[in-house]
Amino acid sequence: MAALTIGMLVGCGRSDSLPRGAVEGTVTFNGDPLAEGVIRFIPSGETQGPMAETAIRDGVFAMPKASGPCVGTQRVEILAFRKTGRKIVNEGVENEEVEQFIPPRYNASSELSATIKAGANALAPFVLADGPR
Repeated sequence: MAALTIGMLVGCGRSDSLPRGAVEGTVTFNGDPLAEGVIRFIPSGETQGPMAETAIRDGVFAMPKASGPCVGTQRVEILAFRKTGRKIVNEGVENEEVEQFIPPRYNASSELSATIKAGANALAPFVLADGPR
């Protein structure tokens, strides 16, 4: 029974044995390079494996093959936060409030995807915008 439970927690195999790809690309928001953010690659469809994520700096991201997304179809999420100018107090500690400013259609309800191949992947630019599609 313990082996069954462990197998269910680990998934369908060791993530370090799954084929991965290196990725690089750019992200713009409303016509400008995204100053700072995070890009996530989440396996979808028949693709298996762990999520992979990396930082976006000055509109550019890159991940080496060792930590890159698994080969196959990936749902892509892009997140970025900015300060609201308000202060929040949590358990006596005051911090600046931040908000997610990238529309949900690019993260929580992402419509973005990428197909990852083994080896190097130069992805098409991710062009994000507020407002209508």
